[in-house]
Amino acid sequence: MTDYRVTPAGAGDKNGTSWAHAMGYAEWEAYCEGTPAAGDRFFVAGGTYTLTSNFACAAAGTAAANIWIIGVKSTTTNENPIYSDWATGADRPVIVCGAAYRFTNHNYWQVHNIEATGSAATVLTGQNVASHYGVWRNCKSTNSSDTANRSAFAVGGYSRMWHCEAVSTAGRAIAGLSSTLLVYLDCCYAHDSNDGIYLGLFYVNNCIVASCANYGIYISSSQSAQVRNTLVYNCEIGIRHIGDPAPGYGVFVNNIILDCTTGVYWTAADHSSLFDYNCFYGNTTARTNVDPGPNDIATDPKVKTNTPNIYTLQADSSCFNTGMKLGALVGLT
Repeated sequence: MTDYRVTPAGAGDKNGTSWAHAMGYAEWEAYCEGTPAAGDRFFVAGGTYTLTSNFACAAAGTAAANIWIIGVKSTTTNENPIYSDWATGADRPVIVCGAAYRFTNHNYWQVHNIEATGSAATVLTGQNVASHYGVWRNCKSTNSSDTANRSAFAVGGYSRMWHCEAVSTAGRAIAGLSSTLLVYLDCCYAHDSNDGIYLGLFYVNNCIVASCANYGIYISSSQSAQVRNTLVYNCEIGIRHIGDPAPGYGVFVNNIILDCTTGVYWTAADHSSLFDYNCFYGNTTARTNVDPGPNDIATDPKVKTNTPNIYTLQADSSCFNTGMKLGALVGLT
């Protein structure tokens, strides 16, 4: 259970024991692909890390002792970085995966405050489908491939994502490695992709899904899901479900489905999932094969785009007085 420091070029003995002896990219990758110990933490300074092979974290952490990768500001000199040293926005270290490589974490790994780009099948991904328990927080991933169905994030079972941003030009911004294992998403921003969120069994809370050419949120199995407090904006189909939904599993409340060609589309009629307090506005077709619930809203929610990635509800929005709890909706930069 050791703390290591990492910079793109490394320094001194490159053993990570201090910033004066920081690991370089090669040493960091070799150690992560060797035998990192449960509880190890890697403080990764801002800068560019260009992969020369798949970065595949080899050993699992434990439930009691996760392994951490934490992006910190390039100006950080604190040997034991505290929260104020953590990187945000342009300060985050950038993992350049290129056309052939991906960055892969493992069971019980937490990855915080990094940005990644690439165009391979996946950019940031989980090690396997089962019992993954990975965490991604304050990470941004962009897959610029023109090939269909490639993903920016591909997450394993029981993974959690907080404050992450994802773009996949012709593919899936956030996809699951399994259609039957639960994934939790909170305060994430999936946008300008073919599909925004493409998962089987999941909880989506306080998210924004915007400008997706095919599906905003796609439920990719007969499992149902929960979507709450989420804005789905300017997508061909806002939320899409295939198959026969599992009775009682679907919960869709306090969402705004705005300016989509079709707001919600179910293949088969679903009378068991809970739809209520959703605002459907500006969609060519609001709903197909779902009951809206007794408190749906059909008036303008007055969503305002303050900057390209920040959405708020204006003070006179109809959503404030009809039971909805949505306030500010903030995308990440």
